[in-house]
Amino acid sequence: MLTEPILLAMPTAQAIAAPTPEDLQGQRWIADHQHLNPAARSRLLHACELAGFQPNIVLDVSGPQAALACVEAGLGFTFIQQSLAARVPETVSLVMLPWLPLDITLYAVWRKEDTRPLIGEFLNALDMSH
Repeated sequence: MLTEPILLAMPTAQAIAAPTPEDLQGQRWIADHQHLNPAARSRLLHACELAGFQPNIVLDVSGPQAALACVEAGLGFTFIQQSLAARVPETVSLVMLPWLPLDITLYAVWRKEDTRPLIGEFLNALDMSH
């Protein structure tokens, strides 16, 4: 359906205007529990490694809202998808990292043989009925 960039979320009190990989190396990181999505966690760590830093993950959480709450509390940095930027409080600063090779791709999956009206309405809303 779409691909969106990943943003760095930092406590505003600890915000770095234009962070480099070196700036991020020593920071405390918040990430989703590995068991929630091992492939995504591996992809995140690989992208960070390619960019030149290894996140020091000190806190595992369940989902981006929990991660943002921890950032808001000043517990560390995290990554969020751009579509969540509107939900970020003033105490959290966001910055795009053009040097980080990471984004999120969202997919829509359905059974073609499912003829329930709600499925049809959903596909029409997505304009993906083919």
